[in-house]
Amino acid sequence: MKVNMQKTLCSLALIASTTLPALAADSVEVKVIGTIKPVACTPSIAGGGVMDFGVIDYNELKKDDYTVIGDRTADFTITCNAPTKLAIQAINNRKGTLAGATENVAGASMLSSVSPTLKFWGASTYYAVGLGTSDGAKIGGYSIRIADTSEADGVKVDNLYSLNQGSTWAYTVGYPGLYSYVANTYTSWAEKGKTTPIAFERYAGKLEIFAYVNKASELNVNQPITLNGSTTLELVYL
Repeated sequence: MKVNMQKTLCSLALIASTTLPALAADSVEVKVIGTIKPVACTPSIAGGGVMDFGVIDYNELKKDDYTVIGDRTADFTITCNAPTKLAIQAINNRKGTLAGATENVAGASMLSSVSPTLKFWGASTYYAVGLGTSDGAKIGGYSIRIADTSEADGVKVDNLYSLNQGSTWAYTVGYPGLYSYVANTYTSWAEKGKTTPIAFERYAGKLEIFAYVNKASELNVNQPITLNGSTTLELVYL
């Protein structure tokens, strides 16, 4: 046994001492690396997106008609880390709460369907969505539009509208942007006089809100009523 162990040890020593060095490489690899950062755009509304109509006196409400409570305006910006073509889609978060009209699938209806005399910004052609409910009653409705003051990278631009998810675009001269709360409807921006969306790094405009309250006879005015409208403006990359 001792002899065998010595032979084994000698054998191992021999193998270790005779291991050949690695051959030198005759080529070298060049690696090209890096990371392409996705384009990111961030929308922002002044005041955190809250349009506050303050305290509304019950005595200001019409008993058997809708009461327009006025409008509010807030700065609206979109900042991107590279020139980007995009659009906005409005998503109503208070479906089933529009006072005075039958809603479409987006939870909206034309003002003219609510009341022939109800107008926002002098027109009854705007779509309105609900302000939530109170004690089971629908509180009212409101509309959103973009004022005709839009700028992209410091240059004035036109507001565009698409009713087919951006397949075609249109602009109505002198008419500000309108979120119509209809499926597949987008809003974007173009150079003045054109109807093709442009890429930009910074958009600056103004959101305008107009609202009305339901008939006082439909509401429980013996308790405070909180307006609770909510719309999500979703960015769509074109």
